[in-house]
Amino acid sequence: MEERLIQFLNAEGINPTRFAERIGVQRSSISHILSGRNKPSYDFIVKIMESFPSLSPEWLLRGKGLMYKNELPLQPGLFDKLEAQNRPVQAETAIKPEPQVPESLKSLPVEDKSAVTDLLTTLGKGLESSPGRRIEKVVIFYSDKTFSDFRPED
Repeated sequence: MEERLIQFLNAEGINPTRFAERIGVQRSSISHILSGRNKPSYDFIVKIMESFPSLSPEWLLRGKGLMYKNELPLQPGLFDKLEAQNRPVQAETAIKPEPQVPESLKSLPVEDKSAVTDLLTTLGKGLESSPGRRIEKVVIFYSDKTFSDFRPED
């Protein structure tokens, strides 16, 4: 459960101190749970569920299902289907090949903001299908289950 709690804190963008304040427990109890020293008590779990009603208890306790109750499962092509339902298909965008990522860009270090900007420019040409559309944010997921976001500069 410690790992799921860490994932949740990352998803919410809060640190353990802020989390302790929000659910009304001592910071040390959060520290002990996150380190694996202590197991969370029933009261601790109830406080989490009361403070974060959108959090799925099934996910928190057992690791089953999705983190949030109202979260849609990620399905390939889901956004394409939703977008297609909400706008008419135009001849020039009806059949569009997927943008190809050059081999040289597949393992870019994300700390290099200029490399990310170059990648967005390369990919953005294929993704921005209408005037006025631009990429606002890219979320980068790391293998250690954390993430960060990148906003290109105009």
